[in-house]
Amino acid sequence: SPTESDELLSHLLNDLVAPPDVVHKLITRIVERANGVPFLLEEMVRMLLDEGIVRPGTQGQEVTPQWAEAVERVPETVNGLILSRYDRLLTPLKQTLDAAAVLGNSFSLPLLLGVTNLPESELRTQLDSLEQADFVRRVPGNGLPLYVFRHWLMQEAVYQTILQKERRALHLRAAQVVQHMAEHLSVDAAARVGYHLERGQSRQAISYLMEAARRAADRYANTEAIDYYQRVEALLQQHGARQEESVDVALGLSELLGRTAQAAEARAALERAHKLSLGQPHPGYRLADVLYQMGQARVQQGQYAEARAAYEAAAEQLSQRTGLAPGGQGPAVTPALI
Repeated sequence: SPTESDELLSHLLNDLVAPPDVVHKLITRIVERANGVPFLLEEMVRMLLDEGIVRPGTQGQEVTPQWAEAVERVPETVNGLILSRYDRLLTPLKQTLDAAAVLGNSFSLPLLLGVTNLPESELRTQLDSLEQADFVRRVPGNGLPLYVFRHWLMQEAVYQTILQKERRALHLRAAQVVQHMAEHLSVDAAARVGYHLERGQSRQAISYLMEAARRAADRYANTEAIDYYQRVEALLQQHGARQEESVDVALGLSELLGRTAQAAEARAALERAHKLSLGQPHPGYRLADVLYQMGQARVQQGQYAEARAAYEAAAEQLSQRTGLAPGGQGPAVTPALI
C-alpha cells in the first residue's frame, strides 16, 4: 500500500538530512516510479546511493539537488534496475558474480572458489564488496560459508547477462567442482552435476540425471523423478538416443506415471519400452523387466489371465538370459500382453 511504501522508504532513508518538503517529494516520486513494489523501492534507493545522489554528510545522509533528474533516469523495471547497478561494478566483481549466478541462488565459498580459481583471500574480499553493494548476503551459521543472492531476481538477471559460450564453460567447470567436492560437501551430487552438465550442453548429463531420477523414485519423490526422466528425454533427442538409455527412461517413466495415477501415459511409456526393447542393436534388452511391468499393470486392471501370461513370458526371458535356454533373443510378445 502507499502507506507501507512510505514507511519502507522512510526506514531506508531514516537519517536523511534535508528540508521536509524535499524528503516528501523524493519519497513520493520514488514510490510512483517503483509502483509501490518493495524490491524496486530498495533497489532505487541503492542506486541513488551508488550514484552519490544520496551520500553521507556531516550530520547524516544528504541528498544532492540533482535528485529529481536521477530518479527519472532510474529504470522502471526490476531487471533494468538490477542490470544498471550490475554494470557499475568493477570487472572482477562482475566475473565473480557471474560465477555465483551459475551456481544458483545460494552457493558456498568452497564451490565458488573452485569455479573462479581465485585465491581465497581475494575471493573473500570480493564477496565483502558484493555484500556491501547488497547483491549477496552471507547466511549465518558455523558450517561452510554460505551466501545467497539478496533476491532470486538478482541471480536470474545476472545469469541472463552471461554470454552463451561463457555460460556453458562455467557450468561445465561447476559440474567438475561439484563432482570433485561431493563427498566433502556431503551432498547427493547426481542431480547437481547433471544440472550443470545439462546447462553446459554435455551428453554426460544423461547418466547423472538418470541416476538422480532413480534416487528420487527410490524415495518416492515421484514428480521430481518424472521431471528428471523428461529432461533426459529432451537430451536424448538433442544428442542422439541409444537403445539402452531409451528403454531405461521409458520403463522408469512407466512405473512413475503409474504411481501418480496417469494410467494412459504409463501405458504409452510401457508400449514404447516394449518396442524399443525388441529393436537393435540389442534385441531383448530389459525385455523381462518390460514383461514384468506389463504383468503388474494387468493385475491392477483385474486381468489376471493376461497378467499370468506376461509373468510367464518374463520368466522365460530371464531363463534364456541366464543361459538355461539356448539363444539370447527374447520371444516376440503379442500386443494382447500389452
